[in-house]
Amino acid sequence: MTIDEIFEKMKPIAIYKTGSSLFFTTNKDIDLILVYNTQDEINYYKQIVDGYDIHYRLKENSLFLGSYSDHYIELLKGEDVFERINVFDHREDYIDLLKRYITLFERHKEHYFKSWYHVLACVYILSNNSYSLTQEQLESMQIAHDTQIKQSDKEYCINFIKEQTYERI
Repeated sequence: MTIDEIFEKMKPIAIYKTGSSLFFTTNKDIDLILVYNTQDEINYYKQIVDGYDIHYRLKENSLFLGSYSDHYIELLKGEDVFERINVFDHREDYIDLLKRYITLFERHKEHYFKSWYHVLACVYILSNNSYSLTQEQLESMQIAHDTQIKQSDKEYCINFIKEQTYERI
């Protein structure tokens, strides 16, 4: 199904490209965000679309693990109405959120081993104080995305959060 066909059939306000394909080459389906005004609209139109990993979001956004990616999304179709979260405006809350995710990922390693890619991206962005990422950081993110996070990168994330919160994770 093409972007135009998705737009016509599923009636979002907008379609954005998001996800790992914005950072590096991936063999994974293209990630899309379909933006709606209400949860009822999302429930009505929600379906699986071959060739895409679809994320359904409301235009009024809230802080979550993937909020860092709002900076990189690309409008593909529709009105640019999506409220983007700037993680630097919510730095303390975002660090607390990352702390909770790290704790969850460490408790349930077998289920969340690939989700570390998101934590690594967030920590790099916060530690750089910028949405700009180095080539080395992108390469580490790709390894974490495609296989599993390196132990040294995991320790870097944990230590960064510890330093930011002055608490043990």
